[in-house]
Amino acid sequence: MNDLTTSAGISRELAANGLAYNKAREDAALFERLKSASALAVRLAKEGEALTAKLSEVSAAEDIAKRDALFAQFGGITVTYQMPPDRSGLLNAKWAIRWKKNVQTGYAWSSGMKDFDASDFTTLEHSYPDAYRYLVEAHPEKIPAIIMELSPNNPAEAMAIYCASKRANRIIMPSRANA
Repeated sequence: MNDLTTSAGISRELAANGLAYNKAREDAALFERLKSASALAVRLAKEGEALTAKLSEVSAAEDIAKRDALFAQFGGITVTYQMPPDRSGLLNAKWAIRWKKNVQTGYAWSSGMKDFDASDFTTLEHSYPDAYRYLVEAHPEKIPAIIMELSPNNPAEAMAIYCASKRANRIIMPSRANA
């Protein structure tokens, strides 16, 4: 105990008491927050799960809207091919991919549906990715059966296999070890 017989001693003791009092109030407030922290954590976890689900839902809807807006620019796509008489096999086929797409420019005379074409799917995939996506996602029925045989019922995978095979100049089938 300090000197409580002088004003200086009492002032020191009062200052120490005030510091201890403020610290005790902070500790009491912290204790109250800690008592409710578990319930707050549970509530925040539930809110986080709900927000995550909502974000997923809204993101999916936005992705669909973007895809639909992109696909609305197209006016159809056709794919024809022929096998050269001197060579057989999928990788030697000659392709003609044609599509129409709405092109907007700053000049009215050059805006509107324009014709485009590509001579193979690897060109379509890399030079015209929107048209490639339009073919695979909006019109998979236009993908030739000879390509769909690479992965029946999965147009995206069939096209990916074909394009990878074309670049490698040999058919590359994915591993089906886990299938």
